[in-house]
Amino acid sequence: MKEKRAWSKPEPESRLSVNSFRGILLTVCAVLLMEPFFPNRSIGDPGLFLWIANLLTVYLFGTIPGLISAALLCAYIAIGPLIPGSAFEHTPKNELRIVGSAIIFGTSSLLVGLVRAKIQKEARRASNASREAEMEADLRHRAELHLRDSETLRRLVVESSMDAIAACDKDGHIILWNRHAEEMFGWSAAEAMGRPIQEQVDVAWTDGPSLPFAHRLESRGCARGERGFDVELYVVPHESPEGRIFMFFIRDISERKAAEAAIQTLNASLEERVAERTAELTAKNEELEGFSFAISHDMRSPLRSIVANARFVLEDERDRVSADGRLSLERLAGSAMQMSLMVDDLLRYARLGNQAVRIEPIALSEIAASARSEVLVSYPQATIEIEPSLEAMGDSMLMSMVLVNLFDNACKYSRAGEPARVTFGKIEQGGEPVFFVRDNGIGFNMAHADKLFRPFERLHSESEYPGTGFGLANVRRSIARQRGRVWVDSTPGQGTTFSSP
Repeated sequence: MKEKRAWSKPEPESRLSVNSFRGILLTVCAVLLMEPFFPNRSIGDPGLFLWIANLLTVYLFGTIPGLISAALLCAYIAIGPLIPGSAFEHTPKNELRIVGSAIIFGTSSLLVGLVRAKIQKEARRASNASREAEMEADLRHRAELHLRDSETLRRLVVESSMDAIAACDKDGHIILWNRHAEEMFGWSAAEAMGRPIQEQVDVAWTDGPSLPFAHRLESRGCARGERGFDVELYVVPHESPEGRIFMFFIRDISERKAAEAAIQTLNASLEERVAERTAELTAKNEELEGFSFAISHDMRSPLRSIVANARFVLEDERDRVSADGRLSLERLAGSAMQMSLMVDDLLRYARLGNQAVRIEPIALSEIAASARSEVLVSYPQATIEIEPSLEAMGDSMLMSMVLVNLFDNACKYSRAGEPARVTFGKIEQGGEPVFFVRDNGIGFNMAHADKLFRPFERLHSESEYPGTGFGLANVRRSIARQRGRVWVDSTPGQGTTFSSP
């Protein structure tokens, strides 16, 4: 919406008051200057002088100050001179002149005021038009500078781009070719102008490129000398005054494609190597497990025979065997029995590798109660507390074996003269549930914690605490088969805690 012109606004009251005061002052000064020149004449003689003073007031200060001046002059003509001693005659002729002067002064004030207002209006209109023309010229100049700067910036962006940038008309002829396009394709801008874009990149053309706009796609480029290379295209149509043009943003991806091919080759090679190593490892594990199973299975019969024969001699030939011989036979039977237990544990450890694992929701509290009943047969003085309603995802058979081993281990390594107290429960640790088995046993030095889960490894002698060294090894392997982990925390003389998430 256009702004209102200054000449259309009425004059402020303060300015009108000032102009009126100035008009009155000018009128009074004119009368005071006139009377010394006309001391002995009638007041009507200097009418032309007063009329000129009235017109000057109107021209200088406006219509309303001019009308006020006319009223004052008519009053002066009616009242008489201001300086005493001046000749003044009141005749009908003078009264007629008073009325005529009022008409002349008032009419001339209105006419001159209208002419003055018209002149001022036209002057203001001309001033506003000149000001608007100057503003439009300034805006046009700024727009030209902005356009020139934009064009400079556009050229700078196009020329400094790390991608090749080309533009084509609707027929596929090149009309823009930046510096990087010169380096990529080997054609200078002057040589590339007017050439078909299809000679540089592999793209079909039917009234424009036959490919999706504003999408990155891969193609082939052809540099000078028929050298082909992989490129990535990004095409954008643009409507210009000269018609539709197509902007091509072209990136050389030869190095990336070579790297991708090398990675694919490496991945294929790695997959083959992993498959080979996996097959070798699987075969070795199967062979080892088969060997362990066979050895343990084949050793059980001879060991049973040794135990049976030793007991037979002790029972049937006791009187014919010396005391030392009986002691040796008892040691032989005990060692054979210990060996038989180790073979059984080794066989159980080997079977864990082949046992099918079925992960499903299980009631841990119920499994723990069954394990407690089994362990308390050997340790009736022990106390095993189980937190109710514990549930988890796992294999019920493997978890049963885990809890039996942990409960048995906790009861076995209790402090002398103090019944074992074992607690099975759950805590929150790091935002996930962690199940634990805690006891009040003898504990151990954490410096030896890495040996605890190895087969055949023991922290105490057989004479102190009997066992084969496979219990905790079976615990770790069973939990690992269920995609879990187990760790231990212990303090000598204060007890041990096994934890597993």
